[in-house]
Amino acid sequence: MLIYFQSKAGGNFLMLEEHVRILLDLMNKNFTPKGIITSNDIPKNLIILQSALLAHELQAKQLANEEYEQSIAQENIDTNVVINIELTNESLDKNIDKEKNNEFPIITLRQRLWPLINIMNRANLKNTDILWGI
Repeated sequence: MLIYFQSKAGGNFLMLEEHVRILLDLMNKNFTPKGIITSNDIPKNLIILQSALLAHELQAKQLANEEYEQSIAQENIDTNVVINIELTNESLDKNIDKEKNNEFPIITLRQRLWPLINIMNRANLKNTDILWGI
C-alpha cells in the first residue's frame, strides 16, 4: 500500500507502507493509516533519522573494510599458488544476462530517508506539521 506524506511546507511524496513502518519505528511512532508528525516532534526526529543513517553507513563501511582485509589476508596466504582463470565468452554472456535480469536497482537507506528528511527540514523551517495517510 502507498502512504502519502504531505505538509504545508511542500515536498509531498509517496512511500510504500513497509518502508514507512520502518521509518516510523525509528522515530518510536506506531504506524496507523493516518498520522501526524507534529512540528514540536520534528527536530528530535530529524536527529534520530540522521543518526540512524550515519550509523548504518558507518556499519556498511566497516563491513566493506573487513571484507577487503579478509581478501588481502587470503591473497597473502595464497602467494605461492598461481591460478589461471580464463573467462570464456559463454561465462561473460551469463554475467551480462544476470545484470540485465536485475531490473530493480538497490535502494540505499539514504535514498529511502531523503524524502522524509527533506520534508521534515522544510516543515521545521516553517514550523508546520507533517501528515501521512493512505
